[in-house]
Amino acid sequence: MTGAWINVSTRWGLTSVQAALNVLISVLGTVGIWSFSRYWWQRSARSLRDNNDVPLSTLLTLSGPGESWDAVRVLRRQVFAKDNWHLLIQVIVVISVTLACMFAGPIAKISLRTSRTIQKSQLEVLQTLKGDGYTGNLETATELWNETIRSLESAEFPVDQLLDYLPPSTADWTYVASEWNPTWSMMCDYTEEIILHNVTGSGDGTFYDAITAFPTYRNTFNPSWFDLSKFRIQQDFDGWQDNLIAHSADRTNHSVRAAFFFTLIQSDPLVDNRMEANNDTLQLSLSILHAKNFYATNYSDTTEASARIWRPFGTVENASFTRLECNITKKPHVLNEEAIPWIWTNDTYDITMGYAQYWMYHLEDFASKGLLLSPPTPKEILRFYQAYMVTTNTIYASPSLRNVSIWKDTVQLSIMFLVTLIILTSLTLWQSGRYFLFLRRHKAKLREISVPDGKLEWMIHGAKICQNGTKELIDGKQAKDRDHFQEAIFGYSNVSKLVTSDARCRPPALARIYSKRGSISGASPAVRDSITQPVPCIIYEDKELDNKQSNIPDEVEFQKRLNVGPSTISNSSYSLSHEPSPSFQLALKPSVDGNCPSCQCESHSPKFSFQTMVEDVEGVPSINDAAAIPEEEK
Repeated sequence: MTGAWINVSTRWGLTSVQAALNVLISVLGTVGIWSFSRYWWQRSARSLRDNNDVPLSTLLTLSGPGESWDAVRVLRRQVFAKDNWHLLIQVIVVISVTLACMFAGPIAKISLRTSRTIQKSQLEVLQTLKGDGYTGNLETATELWNETIRSLESAEFPVDQLLDYLPPSTADWTYVASEWNPTWSMMCDYTEEIILHNVTGSGDGTFYDAITAFPTYRNTFNPSWFDLSKFRIQQDFDGWQDNLIAHSADRTNHSVRAAFFFTLIQSDPLVDNRMEANNDTLQLSLSILHAKNFYATNYSDTTEASARIWRPFGTVENASFTRLECNITKKPHVLNEEAIPWIWTNDTYDITMGYAQYWMYHLEDFASKGLLLSPPTPKEILRFYQAYMVTTNTIYASPSLRNVSIWKDTVQLSIMFLVTLIILTSLTLWQSGRYFLFLRRHKAKLREISVPDGKLEWMIHGAKICQNGTKELIDGKQAKDRDHFQEAIFGYSNVSKLVTSDARCRPPALARIYSKRGSISGASPAVRDSITQPVPCIIYEDKELDNKQSNIPDEVEFQKRLNVGPSTISNSSYSLSHEPSPSFQLALKPSVDGNCPSCQCESHSPKFSFQTMVEDVEGVPSINDAAAIPEEEK
């Protein structure tokens, strides 16, 4: 984890994680909208549970942009009214979450990124071994050395120690100090490139003895390094020559365009038989001299074997050198002396030859093209020494598993997005649990009052009201919600018969919900046989009558037409006048005793209630006043 990002996966690619996050956002948005709508329904249901009426608008829950649009279309500016604040909040939340689900792809893209992180992994490594011990060497392994040096550079392996094992160069491993407990530690002094002036070849030393061949170069060493009772000196070279150019009559001299002279001075392995113990601190000096445009004598034999008799002489046009001087110390305690680098090799010749082989092409490439050439840096000299020692000491090693830190492409998630996701998920789960707990605690009461929720439940609620709250039986069992839904119909079909039989009746302006079967639970057998459908709501329109002739008789006639006695009509009023009166509706249901339809509703479910105020015409009793009519007039 870095900064504001947290690691998600090192196995899945960025596109795979983005696809998964898209699905997660969509699912959370869908469930979140549902849970949010449950909160508002539960808020109103709690009041109805306590037998309190609630405004119809509070029962409206929005779960999609379509329902939100319907609410805004109906309420228009009233959606911003104080009484409709809960609807406005629902509209805003639903639209916001819907947009978030629509743009889940871009949201996932900006919330994720790829980065390289360090992870531990088991790799097959080569453990250093004693192997050939003091005779160990390695030649012409330029490709292996190149791969090893590149791997050390990529892993940023420190230059103050030697490797106890060699990770595969194909793995993108990196150095972590806790994973390495080096047997050999190095304390080194670096001498960066130093230009030498007035350098001449003495003609006394050969190409394999640059210290003697170039006195100026020899003077750059501390004289203590030349104590042959303690130290061994090993030298080698690379050179690029021009075509033979006669410098004398016998054509024995030759012009050398460029050369690298490699000088190794180290503690002598033969002293005190240290090459077999491999314990003592090793003192090491590695130098590389670059000489440009000088002559060599005794060049009559140009074979490689005769290089030992070639002697530089005369003025050197340009000369510079770099140097590395180290003390290599072993740690006090080693678990297995056979599984450590064996640096006290007696084959120092192959070390300098390895340097010459490794930099041969570099010299030839630059010198042949006349490019500016400089000697390798002290760090490059040390890197090769590390690579040579670890490759030499792993020749006999077999791969073994070891925990090594490697670089891996890692998909990371924004912490800010993660916190938002956790908060929204927690709220969704909390509200969902709260909702289901509410249903469980008040299951019986909620089933009794039947609080509709959503379009389907409102339709079922209308179908139940069509049955006037009675418990309909189907095959001896109480009807379920799906039965009400499947048996209910919507339209004018049940009104057409009444309109045909009575010219004074006209169909209602709005279609109604009807049931295919009658609500006859508890009726006598005769009634069950005669009643097949509930009587629908109808509208009666009175004709113009004389004020004196349109009082009681017409009212009684109206009651006779409907077969409804005055005492059975309640909570309704109407008025008659010389002018046509406004139409009114009477909701009728069959009476369970088989006598006559009744306008009374005894449903236990909540219903819509409206209050209509109609003034009575003077001298004309209303239906509510029917009880005052003398018995003989009824």
